[in-house]
Amino acid sequence: MKKFIKPTLILLLTAITLLMYSCSISDEKDERTEDIDRVDKITSADNGWLESPDTSTPENSTEAKDTEAPDTTKEATTEEVTTRVPETEAPSFIFVTRNNGYSVSEYQGKDKQIVIPSYYEGYPVVGIESNAFKNSAITSVSIPDTITYIGDYAFYGSQISSVTIHKNVSYMGKGVFENCKQLTSVDYNAINCEAGWITENNPLGWNTYKYLYYLSSEPIFMSCNKLTDINVGNSVEIIPPCLFYGCTNVKNITISYNVEKIYYGAFGGCKNIDKVDFLATNAVAEYNYTGYGYPDTVNIFDGNIATLNFGSSVYKINKNIFYGSSTKEIYVSDNVCYIDDYAFNGCNPEKLVLGNRIDDAGCIPYSVKTLVLKGFTEIDGYDIPNSDTLTTLILENVEHIKGVVFSDCPGLENLSIPDSILSIESLKECKLIEYNIYENGYYLGNESNPYAYYVGPIESNNSYKLHPSTKCIGRLAFNNQTALTSFDIPQGIRSIDCGAFQGCSNLKNVTLPDSICYIGSYAFNNCYALTSIELPTNIDTIYEYTFKNAPLSSIVIPEGVVTIENDAFKECKSLTQITLPETIRFIDRDAFKNCNLIRVDFKTWAPWCYMEECGITPSNTCQLYINNESVGDTIVIPEGVTAIREYAFEDFSNITTVSIPKSLQSIGSYAFYNCTKLTKINYNGTKAEWNSITKRDIFEYWDTWNKNTGEYIIYCTDGRIAK
Repeated sequence: MKKFIKPTLILLLTAITLLMYSCSISDEKDERTEDIDRVDKITSADNGWLESPDTSTPENSTEAKDTEAPDTTKEATTEEVTTRVPETEAPSFIFVTRNNGYSVSEYQGKDKQIVIPSYYEGYPVVGIESNAFKNSAITSVSIPDTITYIGDYAFYGSQISSVTIHKNVSYMGKGVFENCKQLTSVDYNAINCEAGWITENNPLGWNTYKYLYYLSSEPIFMSCNKLTDINVGNSVEIIPPCLFYGCTNVKNITISYNVEKIYYGAFGGCKNIDKVDFLATNAVAEYNYTGYGYPDTVNIFDGNIATLNFGSSVYKINKNIFYGSSTKEIYVSDNVCYIDDYAFNGCNPEKLVLGNRIDDAGCIPYSVKTLVLKGFTEIDGYDIPNSDTLTTLILENVEHIKGVVFSDCPGLENLSIPDSILSIESLKECKLIEYNIYENGYYLGNESNPYAYYVGPIESNNSYKLHPSTKCIGRLAFNNQTALTSFDIPQGIRSIDCGAFQGCSNLKNVTLPDSICYIGSYAFNNCYALTSIELPTNIDTIYEYTFKNAPLSSIVIPEGVVTIENDAFKECKSLTQITLPETIRFIDRDAFKNCNLIRVDFKTWAPWCYMEECGITPSNTCQLYINNESVGDTIVIPEGVTAIREYAFEDFSNITTVSIPKSLQSIGSYAFYNCTKLTKINYNGTKAEWNSITKRDIFEYWDTWNKNTGEYIIYCTDGRIAK
């Protein structure tokens, strides 16, 4: 009997234990199903895309388990706990935990227009997992700005028509929106996003160097064949490699002003773009050149661009951003102040428009057919490319065209000259240009004023009439028109170009209106009958040989004139009196050579300290006056003058005394040459200060400023210095 009692007790105890365990399981199950409020699955998943992952389960998660973080290019492996509510109350998202928040791993709903929530159970929704919406039927998605991560192929093959990428997105995997056949527009705002960059199996093993990557075979928006509009938002600083690579039908691209770097292939494969609005202030191009036998540079753009427009926010255009593209028209705004010489390298544009702050021709490609220059006030032979293709040149603000500018442009047919034009040195090479005609004259001009520049008469006669809109009488326009006796230049004319009336030997009378601001060299050279002329008040320079050989009896140089160049009045043998303005600062060598001057009127002595040997020297036959007072034998140079130029007082043989201010810093070579009566120099400074004055040219080895002068004594404030 006893031997049966013991086994029976064991069986009884076992049965009781099993019954108690069953009740415990039942109670626990009831607790789990008591508060049903969602249909979502909650799991833990990969945190490998962050530098310092936080794998802790949010407090509101019911039973999420931590898992080891796999590579971001792989699917997350999870364990799930499911609660249910009717599908009509909320979209059917499946979430996984990620970095103190949640990430959408799957969508099981039927709605086609979805809104991803910003928060779930009190925690932010920070990511969209790989393949989450792959091949789904959704047509629109609202992505919250809490999202920072979008995994590989997240929306691959979905039916969405537009998408906005918020500024906080810092990582997007490969092929996120690839093959989205209905996607037509993208608003991209991610500030600094790692998008589609390969970090695994890098052929050089440089996984930690985020700028050394290679073109992925599956970029972000590959094969989005209906994508036509791309907007890179104002918050974006970096456009990652190959971001929009392969979007073959993109038509309009806007790149915002904050973009600093654009990486290789960003818009590669966009083969036929209608317009790029480039607003980036100072963006640079970053390349994928390895130098180790791997694929060479992938261009940022490599297709056709109909119009490239640099907006008002751009101040600098760097090189090679558009290298490899074929750009039909390029427009540079007036705010751009610098363009790299290689900015349009390889673009081969047909039309280039440069804004009014660009005056450097280094960026102009040789392929251009139509060239518009707004910022060049002066053009020489190096500014126009040696191009057989250039047919149209439009100059909007130019004043001077110097040298043989058009010699290497044999195909130039249209030349637009603005109203600002003052001089054109040569038009001989423009064999295909058609001039505008008014009465008996040929003209060049612009769309609004075809008669801005008078080229010359069709036939020679003794009477000419300019068009009322003419601004410039051209170079050699009336050269050697010996039948011309008088010419009334109308108000509105701004300039008389070089040699315009040269050789008009019978020209007696000419009227120069005050609208003239420029009279070129040789303008009235060899006008042997011109006895008087009144100069306009708006000129600042009288150029070389302007009035050479003219029988002028007197001339008043108007206020505002600063410079009289060499030989300006040379051989004007009838010229006996000249009046110089207070503004004069430089009279060049031989300006009045072989004139028979009797009287020269000055407003101040200061100009003498800026003149060279100019043909004006005091003598018994030529008296100098300052404010109508005869100079006599004393020269007083006023305080403030810093330099006496070489030969300034050459042959002032009657000068005995010179007063020099303390402000003087240099005396040029031969400044007082042949001042044989000079005996006294008054200097308003100490002997040491006098000795510190530079008294020779840089090419002289000894002092010559006082060569062939009298035995003068220098009187300083602290004593005397003998010659």
